[in-house]
Amino acid sequence: MELRNLTVAIATSEEARERDRLATESGIPSRVLMERAGVGAAQRIIRHFPEARAGGVEIHVGPGNNGGDGWVAASELARSGVPVRVVEASSPKTPDAINAKSCAMRESFPAIQGDAGVVVDALLGTGSTGLPRNEIAGGIRALQVALEREARVVALDVPSGMDATTGALNGSVRAELTLAFGTLKRAHLVSRDMCGIIEVLDIGLGEFGNPSPTDIALASADWVSSHIPRIPGNAHKGTRKHLAIIAGDSGMAGAAILAGRGALRSGIGILHLIVAKENRDAVHSAIPAALVSTHDELIRDPSQVLSTADAVVAGPGLSPHMAAEILKSLGDAKCPIVLDAGALMALKNPDDELRGLAGTREIVITPHPAEMAHLLELPTDEILNRRFEVGADFARRTGVTVLLKGTPTVVSHSGRGRIASATGTAALATGGSGDILSGMIGTLLAQSGDGFDSAVCAAWVHGRAAELCGNVRGVTLDDILYAMPAAWNIKSSTYNSAVLASLPSVR
Repeated sequence: MELRNLTVAIATSEEARERDRLATESGIPSRVLMERAGVGAAQRIIRHFPEARAGGVEIHVGPGNNGGDGWVAASELARSGVPVRVVEASSPKTPDAINAKSCAMRESFPAIQGDAGVVVDALLGTGSTGLPRNEIAGGIRALQVALEREARVVALDVPSGMDATTGALNGSVRAELTLAFGTLKRAHLVSRDMCGIIEVLDIGLGEFGNPSPTDIALASADWVSSHIPRIPGNAHKGTRKHLAIIAGDSGMAGAAILAGRGALRSGIGILHLIVAKENRDAVHSAIPAALVSTHDELIRDPSQVLSTADAVVAGPGLSPHMAAEILKSLGDAKCPIVLDAGALMALKNPDDELRGLAGTREIVITPHPAEMAHLLELPTDEILNRRFEVGADFARRTGVTVLLKGTPTVVSHSGRGRIASATGTAALATGGSGDILSGMIGTLLAQSGDGFDSAVCAAWVHGRAAELCGNVRGVTLDDILYAMPAAWNIKSSTYNSAVLASLPSVR
């Protein structure tokens, strides 16, 4: 199974509930799941906010199981000597929440003097939809007041009012830390800036918490590290492979240069840039290490120009007209291909043309949402609303690997499943970022021949390089390129055993 070694599934609200149901039907009591969630949350709160031992924690609880998690957390904090105040927006209504409150009331809660420094949102969980009303709306207003006085806000599972599937916000209060239980929810990735640091806690779902072949899995550092092709100590430029990048139409030399730099920073052995003849000198000057040919030379004799290429990238900085000519030249090429930008916009019958190309080789396409909208003849808003499904549907029809860029980036293949990469910052939201990514994918594809692994690993490292640059404003693509050696040098995960995954704040 391609999702091996991946431990975190990305779930809708319904899928998360189904996992809980399967776990309880297998013999794990629902109260045990709640206990593990609340205790785990309390421990992470103390870990992140040690000042809570003095300033205390105020927990706002609702009537459902999310409120029950809050009551369990209150008990564990109290047992740890942390001052605790529980504010009920509504009395518990579910059996587990009623039991959690009953148990908590037996504890002796150390009193908080004044305002608490840490405030916990346990009002609404993953089953909530629509605009909060009445007492719950009042509880959310109280959280907002606490935030405005600079309290540290922690959300249990999701910020209250956030739709766990779509990420739609209904008065939600921005959290500094969100503690997700068992699975990552789609909303955490779609509305990530509302969640702060996100940690996925192991609550004991066992096999029902792991991604299945039909699930979307979260790419992890360990998985990426194990799927990047190794460069042996006795490597030479030939064993590090030859990548041809067909890019840079007239006036667009920068796209070819950025794609080439992305390839070099990813470890390619021989880089061959094929550009408009007007760009030959500019590209030679910018990347002296590259071989340079022209589009005219390629169209005249593609078999000669591409004779030694182990992979091809086509599209960065190409007009649809030129890209259409280039695609004709690739028909007889046997090596794997990455199609980006202009090459995607040049496709007139995407399903048929891509099936034809994919019949004999690995094909990776890297659309952003507007390009995916062109391929599917759908509005861009519909692509965004169905970002987790559309790539998989298209991959099944065409046989290609689809990397749909965005927040998050989702990689899909008909036989390999779906993996989402959640690394990155808004520093990548700039012209040329995708060109770098195409060069990275092309490098890994040349070295491994595996389109799915190459797309996932390149997307993860691309995002990680942006994260290493820190704050977004002032970060350029040059900074991201310079961060790549460190981004490729992936360290194994060092999470607490109870933490399945951790995503940094994107603010």
